[in-house]
Amino acid sequence: MEGAQWKNLRSKLSPTFTSGKMKQMFPIMVEISETLLKILEPIAANGEDFDVRDTISRFNTDVISSCAYGIEINSLENPDHIFRKMGMKVFEAKTMTLIRNLTAFFLPDLARKIKV
Repeated sequence: MEGAQWKNLRSKLSPTFTSGKMKQMFPIMVEISETLLKILEPIAANGEDFDVRDTISRFNTDVISSCAYGIEINSLENPDHIFRKMGMKVFEAKTMTLIRNLTAFFLPDLARKIKV
Protein backbone atom coordinates (compact mmCIF):
# COMPACT_ATOMS: atom_id res chain seq x y z
CA MET A 1 0.00 0.00 0.00
CA GLU A 2 1.06 3.53 -0.62
CA GLY A 3 -0.05 7.09 -0.06
CA ALA A 4 -3.40 7.86 1.51
CA GLN A 5 -4.44 4.20 1.67
CA TRP A 6 -1.33 3.28 3.71
CA LYS A 7 -1.72 6.36 5.94
CA ASN A 8 -5.34 5.42 6.66
CA LEU A 9 -4.47 1.81 7.51
CA ARG A 10 -1.48 2.84 9.62
CA SER A 11 -3.60 5.29 11.61
CA LYS A 12 -6.00 2.45 12.41
CA LEU A 13 -3.33 -0.10 13.33
CA SER A 14 -0.85 2.11 15.19
CA PRO A 15 -2.92 2.46 18.38
CA THR A 16 -3.04 -1.33 18.62
CA PHE A 17 0.73 -1.72 18.68
CA THR A 18 1.88 1.03 21.02
CA SER A 19 4.63 0.16 23.48
CA GLY A 20 2.06 0.28 26.29
CA LYS A 21 -0.26 -2.18 24.55
CA MET A 22 2.65 -4.48 23.73
CA LYS A 23 3.67 -4.41 27.39
CA GLN A 24 0.10 -5.40 28.32
CA MET A 25 0.19 -8.31 25.85
CA PHE A 26 3.49 -9.69 27.13
CA PRO A 27 2.18 -11.24 30.40
CA ILE A 28 -0.65 -12.85 28.45
CA MET A 29 1.84 -14.38 26.04
CA VAL A 30 4.04 -15.57 28.94
CA GLU A 31 1.03 -17.24 30.58
CA ILE A 32 0.11 -19.04 27.35
CA SER A 33 3.76 -20.03 26.88
CA GLU A 34 3.71 -21.60 30.35
CA THR A 35 0.66 -23.61 29.32
CA LEU A 36 2.56 -24.73 26.22
CA LEU A 37 5.46 -25.88 28.41
CA LYS A 38 3.03 -27.75 30.66
CA ILE A 39 1.75 -29.59 27.58
CA LEU A 40 5.20 -30.30 26.10
CA GLU A 41 7.13 -31.35 29.22
CA PRO A 42 5.44 -34.77 29.66
CA ILE A 43 5.72 -35.41 25.92
CA ALA A 44 9.45 -34.63 26.03
CA ALA A 45 9.98 -36.68 29.21
CA ASN A 46 8.40 -39.74 27.56
CA GLY A 47 10.09 -39.17 24.21
CA GLU A 48 6.70 -39.18 22.49
CA ASP A 49 6.03 -37.94 18.99
CA PHE A 50 3.62 -35.06 18.57
CA ASP A 51 2.30 -32.84 15.81
CA VAL A 52 4.37 -29.65 16.02
CA ARG A 53 2.24 -27.86 13.44
CA ASP A 54 -0.99 -28.52 15.32
CA THR A 55 0.54 -27.63 18.69
CA ILE A 56 1.97 -24.32 17.46
CA SER A 57 -1.30 -23.59 15.66
CA ARG A 58 -3.16 -24.01 18.95
CA PHE A 59 -0.59 -21.82 20.72
CA ASN A 60 -1.01 -19.09 18.09
CA THR A 61 -4.78 -19.36 18.33
CA ASP A 62 -4.59 -18.86 22.09
CA VAL A 63 -2.27 -15.85 21.78
CA ILE A 64 -4.36 -14.16 19.08
CA SER A 65 -7.69 -14.83 20.76
CA SER A 66 -6.40 -13.54 24.11
CA CYS A 67 -4.45 -10.50 22.88
CA ALA A 68 -6.68 -9.39 20.01
CA TYR A 69 -10.13 -10.37 21.24
CA GLY A 70 -9.73 -10.76 25.01
CA ILE A 71 -11.12 -14.29 24.83
CA GLU A 72 -9.40 -17.06 26.77
CA ILE A 73 -10.15 -20.25 24.86
CA ASN A 74 -7.22 -22.42 25.96
CA SER A 75 -7.08 -24.49 22.78
CA LEU A 76 -3.76 -25.97 23.94
CA GLU A 77 -5.72 -28.02 26.45
CA ASN A 78 -9.04 -27.95 24.58
CA PRO A 79 -8.31 -28.39 20.85
CA ASP A 80 -12.01 -28.83 20.07
CA HIS A 81 -12.99 -25.30 21.15
CA ILE A 82 -15.53 -23.72 18.75
CA PHE A 83 -13.31 -20.64 18.18
CA ARG A 84 -10.52 -22.89 16.90
CA LYS A 85 -12.89 -24.97 14.78
CA MET A 86 -14.28 -21.85 13.08
CA GLY A 87 -10.77 -20.52 12.49
CA MET A 88 -9.74 -23.80 10.86
CA LYS A 89 -12.83 -23.78 8.61
CA VAL A 90 -11.42 -20.74 6.80
CA PHE A 91 -8.56 -22.89 5.53
CA GLU A 92 -10.65 -25.99 4.74
CA ALA A 93 -12.45 -24.34 1.84
CA LYS A 94 -11.80 -25.39 -1.71
CA THR A 95 -8.81 -23.66 -3.25
CA MET A 96 -10.78 -21.22 -5.42
CA THR A 97 -13.13 -20.31 -2.59
CA LEU A 98 -10.16 -19.74 -0.31
CA ILE A 99 -8.45 -17.54 -2.90
CA ARG A 100 -11.65 -15.53 -3.39
CA ASN A 101 -12.16 -15.05 0.34
CA LEU A 102 -8.56 -14.05 0.98
CA THR A 103 -8.60 -11.66 -1.99
CA ALA A 104 -11.82 -10.06 -0.79
CA PHE A 105 -10.42 -9.68 2.73
CA PHE A 106 -6.85 -8.55 1.98
CA LEU A 107 -7.29 -6.90 -1.43
CA PRO A 108 -10.79 -5.42 -1.46
CA ASP A 109 -10.06 -3.01 -4.33
CA LEU A 110 -8.84 -5.84 -6.54
CA ALA A 111 -11.82 -7.98 -5.48
CA ARG A 112 -14.24 -5.23 -6.58
CA LYS A 113 -12.45 -4.83 -9.91
CA ILE A 114 -12.62 -8.52 -10.71
CA LYS A 115 -16.12 -8.76 -9.17
CA VAL A 116 -15.32 -11.24 -6.40
